[in-house]
Amino acid sequence: MVGVFSAVCRRITRRRPICSGLNDTGTEYSENKDQNLKECLSTLDLVSLGVGSCCGTGMYLSCGLVTMTAGGLGAIIAFLVSGIAALLSGSCYAELASVCPNTSGSAYIYSYTTVGELIAFIIAWGLIAEYVIGAALASVVLSTTIDSMFDFVLKDYLSTWGSIGGREYFDVLAVVICVILTIVLISGVELSASINNILNLINLSVLIFFIGISIYYSKIENWTATDRSSTWGIKVLAEIPTAYFAFIGFDGIASAGGETKNPSKSVPKSVILSITICTLIYVSVSLCLSLIVPASQLPENTAMMDVFVLKNNYYAKYFISIGAVCGLFAAAFGSMFPLPRILCAMARDGLIYSHFGEICQKTKTPRPATLLTGILSISLAVTIDLNYLIELVLMGMFFK
Repeated sequence: MVGVFSAVCRRITRRRPICSGLNDTGTEYSENKDQNLKECLSTLDLVSLGVGSCCGTGMYLSCGLVTMTAGGLGAIIAFLVSGIAALLSGSCYAELASVCPNTSGSAYIYSYTTVGELIAFIIAWGLIAEYVIGAALASVVLSTTIDSMFDFVLKDYLSTWGSIGGREYFDVLAVVICVILTIVLISGVELSASINNILNLINLSVLIFFIGISIYYSKIENWTATDRSSTWGIKVLAEIPTAYFAFIGFDGIASAGGETKNPSKSVPKSVILSITICTLIYVSVSLCLSLIVPASQLPENTAMMDVFVLKNNYYAKYFISIGAVCGLFAAAFGSMFPLPRILCAMARDGLIYSHFGEICQKTKTPRPATLLTGILSISLAVTIDLNYLIELVLMGMFFK
């Protein structure tokens, strides 16, 4: 009995050597070269992946919610505090990425290397749950955003078909979005990175447009109209978790180590740069929102898109809506991208069915794991209500 207990303890606490699964150049290998991932991503690609994963919901949702409650100054403080916290977390990822380069398992590989197999196994399933729910959430939010641009015509029509699970209707658009993302990810990491870069470029153009037109409508009186009561400090503290929610996604960069040209340098740099860029963006958007109208008058969930409607500028709304669609699509992509890599790493370590560790010879992507990711995301997107998806994503943060 003692021998069995001792063997179990050794098994669950054994650690993955830093060089385990790596060849002489430090690249995660397979005996069959056709089963290796393609190393083609640059530092710019990784920064784009990190910023795109965060800014979709961060810019168009979190900034408005935080500014409306805490005011312009309070929002800036909340995002700066959250940015520092994210930067500290990102520094851990950066250090571990430099020690364990060319790996595709993100926090799973890091915990397997430093703590042990059991903890790594638990963390891996927590990450899997978070990324699946995150992809479903981003797809549903994107579907709702597109439908809102057409006065919810699709929702009104599909509602007549009846409800499914916890949803009022069968969200066909969310299914289409998940299918498109799955096809893009299967088609190859180079194509995926190029599409993500284009989406982020459009999003950046919209951000510059938003800041430029905000200067035209800005009034310092709107800033001074912010609530400065005795409860203001409490409101700012209460909004810090919402502000930190805007930084969820930067850790996806660590899952691309096996497909990066120089991961020991590119991954750490990209993590730090992504968080810094996101912090600057959130502070800028919050400042602009609070100068256009008093914070208390901002639209609740669509502040960045609808704030100019209060100024009777509908053209600005539709132009910014295009950026919102691109930003949310990039966020959905960022949520779905890491999951197949984690499944592939677990399969190669023998912790799940080995079939999910297979790499497509043509596209150099983990096709079985990617297909499973798409199926799981679709299942959640069409059966679970948006509010529950948000709560589940927040619960998944504890596994990081």
